Amino acid sequence: MKKSRCTRNVVMVVLLDVKNAFNSLGWDAIRSALSDGNISPYLRVIISNYLSERMVFNGKVTKQMTAEVPQVSILGPTLWNLRYNDVFKVELPEYVNLVGYADDLALIVKGKNADALESKANEALEIVDLFMKGLHLELNPAKSEAIIISGKKKCRNLSVHLRGKSIEI
Repeated sequence: MKKSRCTRNVVMVVLLDVKNAFNSLGWDAIRSALSDGNISPYLRVIISNYLSERMVFNGKVTKQMTAEVPQVSILGPTLWNLRYNDVFKVELPEYVNLVGYADDLALIVKGKNADALESKANEALEIVDLFMKGLHLELNPAKSEAIIISGKKKCRNLSVHLRGKSIEI
């Protein structure tokens, strides 16, 4: 049965940038994910050793590292995914889905009208932001944007916010 343009949902896709993503994920968060997952104790010890006592030297100062997933290593993306995948288990409002691409997120929100869409989007943004804070990761409102997909259905200007900052539509 074909829906009329008055009964179709309006969809918003909010493209979320994770600020300094790979450099910000703490090793304690990765170790925690290893413990929570079905990872053998032997492998947990190997990865924990891989992450311990890593240093950075800038020519003058040596500093011990406690975060950063090595992007150019074979293991880096796997360690990132191991911890980051939990964001997709977060309970979101009905008709809201979260999709990941690389280190960023897309929040797909469906609503019968502009008010429902705006409300669901803002609620979902708050939930995802809170979860990311728990991982010591930060969503970047300045680099995030939203797209409204409404077909021929009219949709008023919507206001979506992340930590009090407006996301450009």
